Amino acid sequence: MNKSFWLSTGRRFWFNIGSVFSICFLALLAFATPATLAADQLRSVITLIPTEVLPSKAETAGIAGGQFGNEKILLRFRASSLPAHANLTAARLSLVSSGHATAQQTVNVVADTTLTQKPDTGTPFGKSRTLKFAKDERVYWDAGQDFLGTIQAQGGERKFSLLLTTPSSASSTWYLTGAADLSHWPRLILEYAVADQPALTQSDGLPAVQSARPFLPTARFGGKDSGAFSYVTRPFSNAWSETPVFHNGLVYLMTDDIGKKALHALNPLGGKPVWTIGVDGNPGQHLLVSPSGRLYIVGNGRIIAYQLGSGNPAQAPVVVQDLKLTNLDPANAPSLGPDGSLYLVKGQEVYGFNPDLQELWKVTLADKTTSRVTVGPSGRFVYLTAKNEGLVAINAQTGEYFTNPLPNQDHLKVAGKPSLHAPVVILHPDGSEKIYVAANSVNDGVLACFNNPFDDHSGKIAAAENWPPLKGLWSQPIPDQLSPGTMQKPASGKQIYAVRVADELGTLTGIDWLTGATKAMAPTFTVGDSPDLLNGGNLALDQAGTRFVWNGAGDVDLFAFGSAFSGRLHSSTAVIPMRAQLLFGGDGTLYANPVKGDRVLRVIVPKYTLSAGSDANIYSPTHLWVDGLADQTTVLKAAGNVLLGPGFTVRQGATLTIATGAPSP
Repeated sequence: MNKSFWLSTGRRFWFNIGSVFSICFLALLAFATPATLAADQLRSVITLIPTEVLPSKAETAGIAGGQFGNEKILLRFRASSLPAHANLTAARLSLVSSGHATAQQTVNVVADTTLTQKPDTGTPFGKSRTLKFAKDERVYWDAGQDFLGTIQAQGGERKFSLLLTTPSSASSTWYLTGAADLSHWPRLILEYAVADQPALTQSDGLPAVQSARPFLPTARFGGKDSGAFSYVTRPFSNAWSETPVFHNGLVYLMTDDIGKKALHALNPLGGKPVWTIGVDGNPGQHLLVSPSGRLYIVGNGRIIAYQLGSGNPAQAPVVVQDLKLTNLDPANAPSLGPDGSLYLVKGQEVYGFNPDLQELWKVTLADKTTSRVTVGPSGRFVYLTAKNEGLVAINAQTGEYFTNPLPNQDHLKVAGKPSLHAPVVILHPDGSEKIYVAANSVNDGVLACFNNPFDDHSGKIAAAENWPPLKGLWSQPIPDQLSPGTMQKPASGKQIYAVRVADELGTLTGIDWLTGATKAMAPTFTVGDSPDLLNGGNLALDQAGTRFVWNGAGDVDLFAFGSAFSGRLHSSTAVIPMRAQLLFGGDGTLYANPVKGDRVLRVIVPKYTLSAGSDANIYSPTHLWVDGLADQTTVLKAAGNVLLGPGFTVRQGATLTIATGAPSP
């Protein structure tokens, strides 16, 4: 929507600080991945645990025929978390053998959507497997097109059963859901594609640090380009949740009013909530939301799940699940896969849950000090950095895991409080994943690269060849938004960015994703003797390639590094805590969220102060704040809102035009 009006008057206009010009309209844009990353449709993976197993409550069961009797296993599943408009492309049934087979055996799998348990009815799952299974061997059955079509045609909860039988005179035993080791449980792995969602080619480590539109405004005064602007901040209400989340153009956060917790949906600049719902009991402080709108509240022994709608106006959701888990209070924020799968660290244990909050696996580490979990763009692996193990790569479907020490692992093991950043992952055109890991001890750090060739069972994840470990103290890395290229021609020039800290100075550094070649990017800035960039701060990046940094010590301020502007963005009125992370909303609005301190989320809005003597033409890709005197001809445009300060004045005889929801000039 594009709304414009003009004024030619001598009347003086007064507004309260932060008031929105009364006839401006907010353009709420749903989050979209940049076009450079959208060459293909979204591909994702969901792992299902049986909702019922026969024989029930057993740790193991057999599949037998001939002289060994007639034993079979029935597994019932519910695939309600599969998106209704998803195209099912593959399915694999996975079982783990609990003992040696007596002889080579043929196992048939039949799918039955009527749940009749009859071995001679239903749809063949796929080809039978004829193997002699060894103890603890994981065996897969691949589904055929008939099964995929049958499940695809179902609606609603998509309930069905898989019946395993054999015509062979042999016996084999398999782990069921009574097994003590979660990773031994039966599971069905569904792969699917979603045509209206762009493909994922990278994982940023932290959510909401990339914007699909530019942030910095453009301005001309008296016919000359000007980059001279500052910024103001607008506070939201005090938040109970650690961070906000963003979905369909809205901001979601939790508040605490004398012990009464509430979840709010708000417009990008705050104000009156779009809706508010109370959250009973004592919920946790971690908020997460998936691209499909599955919103989680995690902590204090609970995982609460809501399903957000896509309607306009937005409606308050209802609880779809409330799972109680003893002593669940993750120190690091959990992470989500593209399908809504949930991953978290609790003490020394890493957990994986599917979107229905079925527990998939648990991995126990040697120490509780870890980074946040990063879900690889393929959804097949999750990664984290651990104090004792280094890089930990976990198969997201099975829980099988591999570890690779970092070049400075000996220093990390003895460090009291190492700084372990979330891994960054890029999907290489050859199908492998490249993992970038930054970790700092007190005086020693490294940024290293590893390759995962997707050999799920051999553990071939290893340090990348021709990519030297980069020594130094590093901030959380972030990849640029360029495509990784094609199999025939992987992209040259794609960069990983991080701030390298030395001698109390921070230097933004560009790193070639394939070679590890580094390039320092001026200007440097003072970060103090205990820089937050090494302990929770971050870089944020917009669609134009501009990198943003909140620097809470030394040269305290917001910094921007880009082709149009590089340097410090001053503000005389902004009050941002020393420890804060930068986040982008779905419409490109930039926020500062305190890591510790007052828990007040703040919107960062570019500000111009107009003066007498020249005309002005200003455009902001998000929102715009203007103070001063509108003299001669003044044009103010913004894709979001135009906000006028309390002393804003239009000179008599001048012309003022304001356009909101405006496209780029």
